[in-house]
This record gives sequence, structure tokens and C-alpha cells, in this order.
Amino acid sequence: MAFYRYEFTDARGQVLEGTVQADTLAEAEALLKLRGYASIRFHDPANLPAKAPAPIAPAPARNTPVRTKKGKDADRYFLFSQISQQLKAGIAPAQAFTTLASVTHQEPYRVALQDLAQSATNGRPLSDTLDRYPDLFPPHVGGMVRAGETGGFLPEAFAELSNQAGEAHKFKRFHWFVWYLIPRAVAVMPVLFAFREALVLSYRRTSDGSPNSGIAAVLLEKIIWPYGPIALAVTALLLLLRWWMSSLPMRTFRHRMALQLPVYGARARNESVAIFSWTLSRLGKAGLPPQRMWPLAAAAVPNLEMSRRLVQTGRSLHDGSRLSEAIFNSGVFPQQYAPLISTGEMIGDVPGALDRLEMVSRGDYDESTGRARFTSTRLGCAFAMLVSGIVLIVLMKVWYGDLYNEVLKDFQMD
Repeated sequence: MAFYRYEFTDARGQVLEGTVQADTLAEAEALLKLRGYASIRFHDPANLPAKAPAPIAPAPARNTPVRTKKGKDADRYFLFSQISQQLKAGIAPAQAFTTLASVTHQEPYRVALQDLAQSATNGRPLSDTLDRYPDLFPPHVGGMVRAGETGGFLPEAFAELSNQAGEAHKFKRFHWFVWYLIPRAVAVMPVLFAFREALVLSYRRTSDGSPNSGIAAVLLEKIIWPYGPIALAVTALLLLLRWWMSSLPMRTFRHRMALQLPVYGARARNESVAIFSWTLSRLGKAGLPPQRMWPLAAAAVPNLEMSRRLVQTGRSLHDGSRLSEAIFNSGVFPQQYAPLISTGEMIGDVPGALDRLEMVSRGDYDESTGRARFTSTRLGCAFAMLVSGIVLIVLMKVWYGDLYNEVLKDFQMD
């Protein structure tokens, strides 16, 4: 493959330069047009050195992952929406990433955007650069961008990534009460039992004339030992468990377990099916054969376990394979999906059938999201009632049980 040096004029009239690698000049021009470049002018390829130009970093260095702090869905939502809007407005990717990097305050995202700008200028795939930042961008981000680069719908791919990140952020934010109730329940229980012992011990010390008989003094004594250390140990254990479960090595395990959960597993499956169907529809409009577009769409699925199953199914596709057969054999789609695609294949309207499949799967995803939220609300209310019931039972027992019996001891006759 040869390297072609080019220059183009962006939407603001600024002339930018770069290098792209391709077999022929026509292929290089088609690749740049897919990326949204306009007014492309090529330099004489004979004047280029045989090796890659200096701006292109060596391949091993480009494949080295860059570890950063963990990115958030809210950050990805705003970032991808801005990228999508700029690309749709005709701004060249290199300029879009450079502009966003200059106004981004978070250092990890600024470095990633600068890397993306350099990749766009030098003709490297954006998807490969995104894969280098596993903490900021989950695997499906690079997969979706790679599908957009291949199918020529890069702005729409970033818009879909923004929509997926926004939905994930809203779903997690809906569960704020989980992290509101659990830490407070952990904090309340040791204090509650410390208060129980403080009441009884304070009365006993007062009756015996012992010092430090006030409830506050005894409560502080019990919090210092043993209930305070117990609360700190349990809290540290919960935080450690949360950090371990949210780590990258546990990502596949989390996604696999998510599919097994009642109600929530249906949402995870429907989300993956909806995004897979959307990507498959866009790739189908680009004219790609089934064996080519299936693995690209599977890599764009956010759930890694679902992506693995779809990739495994796609390995059986070959020239002449039918999409309806692959959908039926995958085992992850509802039964009515395969006949929908089969009808489109019979009448010669596969892209239209894929559009209908995406619409149906998106409706299933919205319905399962509503059910998951309703289930979370019920579980949250039940947990709150459980904690309140435990607190009430302990208070009633200490007041009408332990403390009452302790008082009666002073009036018992020998």
C-alpha cells in the first residue's frame, strides 16, 4: 500500500494537510470522502518517501493501551454529541477533534482528542485510536466508529453513541437511591446498636453512681469501640467490592451476569439487539454483504457477552448466506425477527426490513427500560421499609425490653 499526501479545505475555509494509506489514488480519495473531507487535493505520490511519513507513530506504540481514570457516561454523551454535530455540519474530523480538545478541561479526554486529531490528519482509523483508551471508551465505542468508517455514516455513528451513553447515564442516575440508602443503612445499624447499649449502660452506671454515666459519653465510648471500627470495616469492604466489580478485568463478568438478572437482563439484551439492528441497517444501506457487516455490527454492541454470541454466529456466514438464517440461528433475537428479514430478502428490500427490525427492537428496549425502572422503584421502597422496620424493632426492644427489665431490677425484693 502507498501513502498519499493530501490537503483539503474545511468548512471554515482553512487548508489542512494529512497523509492517507491506500492501494490506489481513487481508493484514497473514496476513503477521505467517507470521512467527510471536501475539496481534496493530492500531492504527487512520486515525491513521497517509501516509508511512512514522520507524523505517523510506529505500529507497536499505537497499539499500546493508554490507562486513565474511568470515564463516565455523562462525559461521553456530551463529547459524542458535539462530535456528531460538528461532523454533520461539514467540519473535518481533524479540526473537530482539535477544537474540542482546546475547550475540554478534563486532561484524559483532552489527550485522547488530540490523539484522534492526529489520527484523522495522518489517515489512521479513528476506531483504532479509540481502542487505545479502554478506560475512557468501552469496546463498543471503537466498534461503532469502525462500522461508521466502513459504511460511511460516521456522524450518525457518533450520534448513536451519544444517545446510548445518555440513556445509560439516565438509567444509572435513576438508581441514585441505591447508593443513598445502602451507605446510610450501613452507617445507621452500628450507631443504632451503640445507642441501644448506651441507654442500658448509662442507666446502670447512674444507678451505681459510676462516672461517665451520661448517654452521650457512653454512646461515644461504644462508637469508638467496637461499633465504629465495625462500621468502617464494612464500609471499606463495600467500597473495595464496588471498585473491584467496576474494574476492566471484571467488565465481561459484569455483562454476563447482567444478562442473567430478572427484568434487568431483558433490558440489557434488548439494548444490544436495538443497537445491533440499527448498525446492521446502516451497513446494509452501504451495500455490504452479510458476512462483512455482521461482525462490524456485533462489535458495536455495548454488552460484551451479547457481542461475543453475535460474533460467534457471524463466523458461520459466507458468500450467499442469508441474514434471516443468521438471526434465527443466533438465539438472541425474538422469533418474529427472522421472518421479518426473510420477507425483505424475498421482495428485495433488505434495507427496509432492517429499518423495521431496528424500529421494533427499539420499542422492545424502551418497554424493558420502563419495566426495569418500575422494578427498581419497588425494590428501593421495599429496602427502605426493611431498614425502617429493623430500626423500629430495635428501638422498641431496647425501650420496652432491655431498658424496662433493667429498671425493674432495682425494685425486685431479695
